[in-house]
Amino acid sequence: MRGLLASSNYAGSPQHTSFMYAGMLQTANNPRLFNESVIEYIREREFSDCVSRLEALYAFGSRAEAEARIGDQDWPPYFTRENLVEMNLGCERVPTIVDANWITTADLGPDKRITEGAWIGSYWRGERCPNCNTPVWEVLAEGVAVIANESLRRKCNDQLEKQFPESIIPILMARLGSEAGGHGGQVYPMLLRPDEQTIRLTYTWQNADFLDPEIIERIKDHPDAPTLGKLMSEQESWKIPDFSDFMRSFKVGVQAVSAAGDKFIPSVHSNK
Repeated sequence: MRGLLASSNYAGSPQHTSFMYAGMLQTANNPRLFNESVIEYIREREFSDCVSRLEALYAFGSRAEAEARIGDQDWPPYFTRENLVEMNLGCERVPTIVDANWITTADLGPDKRITEGAWIGSYWRGERCPNCNTPVWEVLAEGVAVIANESLRRKCNDQLEKQFPESIIPILMARLGSEAGGHGGQVYPMLLRPDEQTIRLTYTWQNADFLDPEIIERIKDHPDAPTLGKLMSEQESWKIPDFSDFMRSFKVGVQAVSAAGDKFIPSVHSNK
């Protein structure tokens, strides 16, 4: 499946989550955390076959659909033409396609929180929002997305090498591995729960594919494999990127929400 990446749970035990959810935690965006938790509660209760917004990659089905959102006041300012990237998206599970208008036009109170949730079922059923002239069909997918443009992949590689100069080898391994069909080098946000009052946002690097003989053989056939081999012969050891600057610990608060069946919705506060 091809698409355009538009933007990749409350933790009880260690678990992966989406970059969207990680961003909400990093910025302690409690109104949005509240809203997404209510939407997720309805999905878990009534639409469990749908892909969770808290675990999904977000995409549009075509460039035209994505570009139509540029300049829309209901979409973030970083949603610009230069930030749209065409991806090759591989999914084991059928994506969920929903009209994003339900969320962008939802009634919010002065505190930016959802005031009523009657529309949430319509959203998860994939119905068109009647309050808007044009639907905004958003693809929620669980899977792996690879940048389609090779020169852009190399540009990303170069940028990461500048940011993590001690990790040039694993960064190159990750690019070659993804182009060879592997998942090595993927980074996932992970929520840890060291105690009842704390959530720890951390990141994990997946390297199992680099030990897979089949993936290793594919990497050997990559045209950039000699460069990787030379670097590895020159260095006895290397480091994976250090993501500690992006990690955070938070104190957790809760509040009961009658609109969500008195479910306790988490809120977070920086734990410095």
